Amino acid sequence: MEPYIQISRVSKYFVKRRQALWAIKDISLDIASGELITILGPSGCGKSTLLRIVAGLETADEGVVHVAGERVDGPGADRGMVHQSYTLFPWLTVRQNIEFGLKVRGVPAESRREISSQYLQRVGLEGFADHYPKELSGGMKQRVAIARAFANDPRVLLLDEPFGALDAQTKTVMQEHLLEIWERSGKTVVFVTHDIEEAVFMADRVVVMTRRPGTIREIVKVDIPRPRDYHVRFSRPLIELKEYLTQAIREESGWTAQVGVSGGGSRGTASRVDAR
Repeated sequence: MEPYIQISRVSKYFVKRRQALWAIKDISLDIASGELITILGPSGCGKSTLLRIVAGLETADEGVVHVAGERVDGPGADRGMVHQSYTLFPWLTVRQNIEFGLKVRGVPAESRREISSQYLQRVGLEGFADHYPKELSGGMKQRVAIARAFANDPRVLLLDEPFGALDAQTKTVMQEHLLEIWERSGKTVVFVTHDIEEAVFMADRVVVMTRRPGTIREIVKVDIPRPRDYHVRFSRPLIELKEYLTQAIREESGWTAQVGVSGGGSRGTASRVDAR
């Protein structure tokens, strides 16, 4: 079956002091419809650059991306993006923020209200529809941003470290909220993170990137049943995968040799696909 997202030999460079510095190099990745993958790698490996190319916000210098068989040449309504910063309009209420994209598309007011009410309920903010962003906590703002992205009904949801600025307790709750909404929607999700436990907890597969220039080191399948709740975080399969991926990231970051960590961590339930 043809993949829903097809990333084919994508590379991107930036020019600094008249020299080309490759951010990512020769990345190929197929993503199935309805799959949730996480992209994990050391700082500066090009995770966000790759996501922005899929979003159409940046152009690849080499290679091509297809979504549902159509070449990505720029931003499109078929792809929604959620950033680490909340990117809410401060002069609009929570409901108005969620409805913004629908209004731009010309969706009638009655339908907009029905859709926004649905997502307000799904993210647990029914009582905050008329509040403004400045009146919300960080976790609540991010729930609004996620509700807005889903309300626009994109084919693909792209998330760039969406919970990176949240405290640990809020982050874990937000991860569970997002999984619940995703499981209902069946959308295809690409989720960039630097948090190894988050990468395992969320994903069907974890894509591990190398240090810059970023390419794919390996792809690890997460054979942990869904639905997942906080109990999974203490399970042996997740702990073993977290250990294995921690070792991989340490190697890519150049930390292993410095601190004398021994290799050979357990892979647990990982099914590895080398992609060098």
